Amino acid sequence: MVAILEVRVFHQIKTNFMKYVALILVVTTVWTAYELWRAPLMEETDDGRLVTKRPTRKLSDLWKKYK
Repeated sequence: MVAILEVRVFHQIKTNFMKYVALILVVTTVWTAYELWRAPLMEETDDGRLVTKRPTRKLSDLWKKYK
Protein backbone atom coordinates (compact mmCIF):
# COMPACT_ATOMS: atom_id res chain seq x y z
CA MET A 1 0.00 0.00 0.00
CA VAL A 2 2.82 2.38 0.85
CA ALA A 3 4.61 1.61 -2.44
CA ILE A 4 1.46 2.40 -4.44
CA LEU A 5 1.06 5.70 -2.59
CA GLU A 6 4.71 6.60 -3.24
CA VAL A 7 4.32 5.85 -6.95
CA ARG A 8 1.21 8.05 -7.16
CA VAL A 9 2.93 10.93 -5.39
CA PHE A 10 6.00 10.60 -7.61
CA HIS A 11 3.79 10.53 -10.71
CA GLN A 12 1.95 13.66 -9.55
CA ILE A 13 5.23 15.51 -8.91
CA LYS A 14 6.57 14.41 -12.30
CA THR A 15 3.38 15.58 -14.05
CA ASN A 16 3.48 19.00 -12.35
CA PHE A 17 7.17 19.37 -13.19
CA MET A 18 6.52 18.59 -16.86
CA LYS A 19 3.73 21.20 -16.97
CA TYR A 20 6.13 23.85 -15.67
CA VAL A 21 8.81 22.82 -18.15
CA ALA A 22 6.31 23.01 -21.02
CA LEU A 23 5.10 26.43 -19.87
CA ILE A 24 8.67 27.75 -19.64
CA LEU A 25 9.40 26.37 -23.12
CA VAL A 26 6.36 28.11 -24.62
CA VAL A 27 7.12 31.41 -22.89
CA THR A 28 10.77 31.44 -23.98
CA THR A 29 9.79 30.56 -27.56
CA VAL A 30 7.30 33.43 -27.75
CA TRP A 31 9.81 35.82 -26.16
CA THR A 32 12.54 34.80 -28.61
CA ALA A 33 10.20 35.25 -31.59
CA TYR A 34 9.23 38.72 -30.34
CA GLU A 35 12.87 39.74 -29.86
CA LEU A 36 13.72 38.58 -33.38
CA TRP A 37 10.74 40.51 -34.78
CA ARG A 38 11.59 43.76 -33.01
CA ALA A 39 15.33 43.77 -33.75
CA PRO A 40 16.51 46.64 -35.93
CA LEU A 41 17.64 45.88 -39.47
CA MET A 42 21.24 47.02 -39.89
CA GLU A 43 23.36 47.44 -43.00
CA GLU A 44 27.14 47.73 -43.19
CA THR A 45 28.50 50.51 -45.37
CA ASP A 46 31.69 50.35 -47.44
CA ASP A 47 33.75 52.02 -44.71
CA GLY A 48 32.59 49.51 -42.05
CA ARG A 49 29.97 51.61 -40.24
CA LEU A 50 26.58 50.14 -39.39
CA VAL A 51 23.54 52.06 -40.60
CA THR A 52 19.99 51.37 -39.49
CA LYS A 53 17.70 50.42 -42.38
CA ARG A 54 14.67 49.77 -40.18
CA PRO A 55 14.47 51.06 -36.59
CA THR A 56 13.52 48.97 -33.57
CA ARG A 57 9.84 48.11 -33.43
CA LYS A 58 7.61 48.49 -30.37
CA LEU A 59 4.97 46.14 -29.00
CA SER A 60 2.22 48.54 -30.10
CA ASP A 61 3.39 48.08 -33.71
CA LEU A 62 1.88 44.60 -33.66
CA TRP A 63 -1.63 46.07 -33.69
CA LYS A 64 -0.94 48.91 -36.09
CA LYS A 65 -2.59 48.80 -39.50
CA TYR A 66 -0.24 49.53 -42.35
CA LYS A 67 -1.50 51.07 -45.58
